[in-house]
Amino acid sequence: MSDWTTYRIDDLINKGVLSIGDGYRAKNAELSNSGLPFARAGNIKDGFDFKNADFYPIDKLDRVGDKVSRPGDVVFTSKGTVGRFAFVKEDTERFVYSPQLCYWRCLDRSVINPRFYIIGCTVESS
Repeated sequence: MSDWTTYRIDDLINKGVLSIGDGYRAKNAELSNSGLPFARAGNIKDGFDFKNADFYPIDKLDRVGDKVSRPGDVVFTSKGTVGRFAFVKEDTERFVYSPQLCYWRCLDRSVINPRFYIIGCTVESS
């Protein structure tokens, strides 16, 4: 059995291994009746529930940049009911992140596996 390796989050980001983001700040006029679900905190309930979601038009996805889900994203609610987590699986419907959600995205799975993020926080005094 191999030993666990620990990394500093800022090192992973600087090396292009990890990306941390939040959602797209869509105007109500941008939302539609079709397209990709526009996921909010209320859509994170023991996974994803898009039954009552608004939609973001597919033909305007260039505006949202990287704020579209990808398999392996670790998602958590950062507004409303804070602290719900979900994992974007291979078969999870693609969606656009709203500002109520944040994601951690592994960009190099040879370094870290997104299923095994362990977040440790330390406070350093100056």
